[in-house]
Amino acid sequence: MRFGRQPGQRVKADRHQKRALELVAAGQSYREVALRLSISKNTVLAIVKRDRAKQAAIPG
Repeated sequence: MRFGRQPGQRVKADRHQKRALELVAAGQSYREVALRLSISKNTVLAIVKRDRAKQAAIPG
């Protein structure tokens, strides 16, 4: 029997991913985005980092 959050789940980051990427693309700093969405700056950084890695992996 396993307890707790399953590996790979990022509940808060997944919930705010779309809006965080929109704000960063609009020129907001990671700190401003974090304050606006009530998440940590490091969470915003992780969201952007995962998105950029995903974009780099797509050929074309």
